[in-house]
Amino acid sequence: MSLSIERSNFKDSLSLGRESQIDQIYLNTVDIFKSLDSYCIFTRFNCYRLGTKKLNLLNRKGVLEEKSEEVYIYIQDSDVFMTSISIVDRSIEVELKNDSIRSFNVKETKKLSLIIRESNELHNVTINDIDEVKLNGLYQSPIEKLELTSCGISQITDYTAYFDDDYFEGNKIDEVHLNNCIILEKSTLEIPRPLKLYVEECKFDTPLLVKSVYKRIHVTTTDLTIGDKNSGDILIEHVNVNLNFAGTNFSNITVKGSGINALTFDTFSNHGKINFINSTCSAEGFLKANKYTNHLTAYDSILDNINLHFFDLNTFRHIHFVNTNILGMQLFHYPERLVNYLDNLSMLPCIENERDFNINAKFTYNQLRLLAERNGDTDKSVEYRSREQNYLRRTKDNVGDELLLFLNELSNWHGRNWLLGVFFTLIAGLISFAGYQGSLGIFLFCDSNWSADYIRYIATYPKLQLDNYQAQGTVLTDLARIFGIIFMGYGVFQTIAAFRKYGKK
Repeated sequence: MSLSIERSNFKDSLSLGRESQIDQIYLNTVDIFKSLDSYCIFTRFNCYRLGTKKLNLLNRKGVLEEKSEEVYIYIQDSDVFMTSISIVDRSIEVELKNDSIRSFNVKETKKLSLIIRESNELHNVTINDIDEVKLNGLYQSPIEKLELTSCGISQITDYTAYFDDDYFEGNKIDEVHLNNCIILEKSTLEIPRPLKLYVEECKFDTPLLVKSVYKRIHVTTTDLTIGDKNSGDILIEHVNVNLNFAGTNFSNITVKGSGINALTFDTFSNHGKINFINSTCSAEGFLKANKYTNHLTAYDSILDNINLHFFDLNTFRHIHFVNTNILGMQLFHYPERLVNYLDNLSMLPCIENERDFNINAKFTYNQLRLLAERNGDTDKSVEYRSREQNYLRRTKDNVGDELLLFLNELSNWHGRNWLLGVFFTLIAGLISFAGYQGSLGIFLFCDSNWSADYIRYIATYPKLQLDNYQAQGTVLTDLARIFGIIFMGYGVFQTIAAFRKYGKK
């Protein structure tokens, strides 16, 4: 039995009950003030120019043997505030054309094939609890938000029939959310225009490929968030991207041939593998236009099994680590400079207290030093130890410890520069010699023989005494000698320590 309604107005609601023996429903130019509710077990629903607040196509009774065939739903030229479709244990095909729908929801069906034709105005499209989903013509019409939850996905985009880049210029989608989904067949999300993509708690039995539909990387950035508890393989290819990792990752993720504008690790722990291959920071012109978003930021995270060997981190404008353990990262280009305290104030998240910032910076350079040691990079290990000691000094409240660390920096740059040790030793000797001569009433630099006397003076180390003036010494003379003995000895020790920097473990 079929039901056909044309050119009609309903001031309240129209309801087709569960016991209605209706196989096919046809509506043409129908206005229903409140809602159209269908609970019958139909196989075909066609509507043209339907206007209503709610369209509910629901069958919660399950499958009857004689009614098990596929359900076809076609909606065209309709203005519906909210559409809800739930047909248990049936396979359905839904086709939308030239519709304005604020909220479109499909849930708890066996299989869904959603076909989107041109000129729709779709706001929120939500698909929940469906065994298998195929999307056709995803970018035919603007969509504010597409969300798939607890679904098996076998197809997301299908561009094999299109070859002209200009075809996609007018098409747009704002956000795509994949939550707790399973990728049943190798699927591709081809991006024609920048969007926000969120992937969380998904299982990729076969790989998910995210890539640009263009032959070139698009100039405007896509925001991609890889959220909590994903597993399987994800390939991100040929996109200009703000890439955010959050939660616990079990996936193997490859970023290939892409431009990275921002890289963020947000409360992240990695138990999979992340590889950056043939990827670079975004183009220079793009970076200048987006200088405030160009950064590498990691906070409250554990970074492990991340291969950045072919990616130069120093192309980022800002590099910022907060409360982050850096365990296993493969780097060829190590970070040259982390954000300083004033830079930090403009970053999110930021550390507003300068002492806390210094503690965090010391910890970060310690992590980078250990990473360099594990990777066998002695140069970087020594460099990061120096910076670690520098920030350690800034965290000290004890004046003695702070002075010792300051002298360590001044005398050999925390073991990095033996020439500083030599200069420190000579200057300490010069100060001691000036005090020595001053205590004897001799004015330094006025005596034409002072340089020769200075050389003879330091050559007597550790005695530090000239025989010509031995009998004229005073208590101040002894203090000048003691100063020289202590600090010249310290300088010699620091020079030797700096010479041995490559021999340290």
